[in-house]
Amino acid sequence: MIHIQSLTKVYRNVVAIDCLTCNLENGIIAILGPNGAGKSTLMSILACQNIPSIGTITYQEHNIFQNATYLKDLSYMPQMQELNINFTGYEFLFYIGYLKEINKAQILEVIQQYSEELEIDQILHRNVNTYSGGMKQRLLFLSCLINKPKVLLLDEPTAGLDPLQRNAFKNIISQISTNTIVLLATHIVQDVEDIANRVIILNFGKVVSDFGLHQMNAQFHGYLYTSVIRQDELDYIKQNFHITTIQNIGKQFKVKYISEKPLLTKSCIPITLEDFYLSKIKY
Repeated sequence: MIHIQSLTKVYRNVVAIDCLTCNLENGIIAILGPNGAGKSTLMSILACQNIPSIGTITYQEHNIFQNATYLKDLSYMPQMQELNINFTGYEFLFYIGYLKEINKAQILEVIQQYSEELEIDQILHRNVNTYSGGMKQRLLFLSCLINKPKVLLLDEPTAGLDPLQRNAFKNIISQISTNTIVLLATHIVQDVEDIANRVIILNFGKVVSDFGLHQMNAQFHGYLYTSVIRQDELDYIKQNFHITTIQNIGKQFKVKYISEKPLLTKSCIPITLEDFYLSKIKY
């Protein structure tokens, strides 16, 4: 378990993380939030690449910054990595494995287990400089699995991946999450809505919601509706409700919107994680 207590990070006069306290256990924990919410700052601190201004983080009851076990169990895939190296894919994976003091047999085992599923098994002999952005992203993800991590930090990991590749990525982290703390920071709700065990929503460095997906309806205090309206009705809906989606269907619009009070003439529809997320960010 990772225990975060009163974590605060201040850059000059900007509070990036504001007194965050929580426990992180095995499973997939989604960190959702808009750009600037503090997601990457949190991940970099957990990766021991950034120092908190205030607060403590412990892993197995020991401070992560003086904890060799934590560093051994950790893998981190930061956002926006540039991978301009004169290595083949195989050479890069072995290089990462040796840096982490992983033996050759385990490196080969992990490559064999996941490279085909990630659709990079046929390109590992090629120089990484010839890879597309999506290929590099998948290679980086595979490199994070080399040490069979107990703590896996993923910051916007699906950038540049197509739907099939994103699905393979989600399947892999779902498989390993039984015995691993998987922390996945993203602003793309679709990346986590089917697989997350728990969702933490950050905004302006604060936790605005922390819940298991099965608790989402109990946490939602609005009423979600959908209507087909004319153009001249759209302004009224905008002024009186929080719209989550607008779909143009010819001369009319199909809108999904949240009301703080029940509308007697309308029937509620089931809430999705995206609806919940938008309600927490806007309200």
